[in-house]
Amino acid sequence: HSVGVGRFTIGAFIRSVWRKLGFLGIMVEEEENKAKKPDWFPAKMAPALSRLGIVQLKKLDDYNTHRLLISKIYHLYLKELSDSEVLDENRVYLRYPILLKNKEQFVKVWNLSRQLRVTLGNWFEKPLYGSTVDDATYQVLCYVPSLTPETLNKSGLTLNLPTSVNMSKERARELAEEIKKAIF
Repeated sequence: HSVGVGRFTIGAFIRSVWRKLGFLGIMVEEEENKAKKPDWFPAKMAPALSRLGIVQLKKLDDYNTHRLLISKIYHLYLKELSDSEVLDENRVYLRYPILLKNKEQFVKVWNLSRQLRVTLGNWFEKPLYGSTVDDATYQVLCYVPSLTPETLNKSGLTLNLPTSVNMSKERARELAEEIKKAIF
């Protein structure tokens, strides 16, 4: 899936074709962006997905051990960007969050990750996730952004590093070293 030039890979091409043909569903419904429950929810899980879930549940301890190992590597190199000096051995990160000092660092790390072909999470650009989250959504949830200026600031400067089984120790070390070189 990563064969190609720059952002133009075979995997990206296939994904865009599948999306246009309707083979890939919408990940977040419009109702969800407005803090409402979709009409079809709750729904039964497809049999293939339930089998996959059972297989993955059996591997959960292995996944969590791997995630903790990758988090330790990130913490070793990037603890200055972490929310704590000491890594909590009981906390399993689905993604390891780093807080950058300013938008310039954010953009630098984001561009670096693209060069290294690593997908970072930046879904915390706003305190509430969703491409169409607006003032009306905030009102439904009784959230007043002006009361949490620190949250607004930090949410736009947070990036999440991958800890999944697809991230090897070597790759995590390379990513952490490159981020450290880029911003320190």
